Amino acid sequence: MHEWDDDIEALDMSAAEKNGLQVSRNYIKAAQDGEISDEQMGAYSYANEFNNCFVSHDLEPVSRGP
Repeated sequence: MHEWDDDIEALDMSAAEKNGLQVSRNYIKAAQDGEISDEQMGAYSYANEFNNCFVSHDLEPVSRGP
């Protein structure tokens, strides 16, 4: 069973997209609460920026042929 916040669970998105949103929210909340260091948050921000390079484009499925 997935453990998403109610507002994330209600979104019309795939489980993978919801997981990404929940992870982002959890890291941001932990940073705001002082539970993770600035270095850890910096590493997370870099990874998130890197991942956004790939998910921000609308890609169409590629046909594998006949």
